[in-house]
Amino acid sequence: MSNTMISMKRLNVVKVVDSETKAKTLEAKGFKRVVESEKPDDKKGKKDEK
Repeated sequence: MSNTMISMKRLNVVKVVDSETKAKTLEAKGFKRVVESEKPDDKKGKKDEK
């Protein structure tokens, strides 16, 4: 079993679970998976470039 944590969000509530089963249970309750981007802060600085 992997040590991957899954972040779930609904409105202002964020939950982190350790299994696909728990994630699917939260999805049934209206939570959405939070997808971590590969390149954080990628958008920063692009507005300043001219």
